[in-house]
Amino acid sequence: MNGWASIIVNALLGSRNLEAPIYRAALPDWQRLVEDWLAETKTAAALEVPNPFRPLVPLEPEFGREVFRGREPLVAEIESILGDPGQGAALALIGPRRCGKTSLLNMLPLKLPDALVVFFDTQNNPIDSTGSLVKALVGQAQRQARRECQLSLPDAPPGPPMETLGAWFAQLEQVTAVGRILLCIDEYERWEGIFPGDRRALLHLSD
Repeated sequence: MNGWASIIVNALLGSRNLEAPIYRAALPDWQRLVEDWLAETKTAAALEVPNPFRPLVPLEPEFGREVFRGREPLVAEIESILGDPGQGAALALIGPRRCGKTSLLNMLPLKLPDALVVFFDTQNNPIDSTGSLVKALVGQAQRQARRECQLSLPDAPPGPPMETLGAWFAQLEQVTAVGRILLCIDEYERWEGIFPGDRRALLHLSD
């Protein structure tokens, strides 16, 4: 018997209300009806196909493998753009909120098994300057490479932040232990807040 049903039964059995005997007499029938209803709903629930749509929580590779469907053409387009390992490319994934952009980025490691896919979530990595951005991005890439590929990526060389990041990208091009390295940046539009005034540095990074 469910917890709430036990509470009701115990309350009736201990009640001194004048109407309590009437309800106590109906208890067996009521309990039987409830048990039959619970059995029917359990059977019906077992026949239903669970809804894979999760509007608030992006899919993760550990749990989303079976329900991630319908993005094959988009993944194939990304694969074709990144098909030349000697040619770098920058892609922008644009769409309305809650349409599955982050889920797609999270699932790319399963769809591109020959690539090291580094996922950097700007929202979960507080950055307030170009220096903190470079430190967070490089650190995330190094941790993920060690965890997923047992690969040690180089440290960022010293210098001004944007020059440092450009030099680090050049070092990544020399890494041959994996076929490709794909940096997936979620919430990229937040980067504008750390490039006050002249935005040429941000535009150069996007190229």
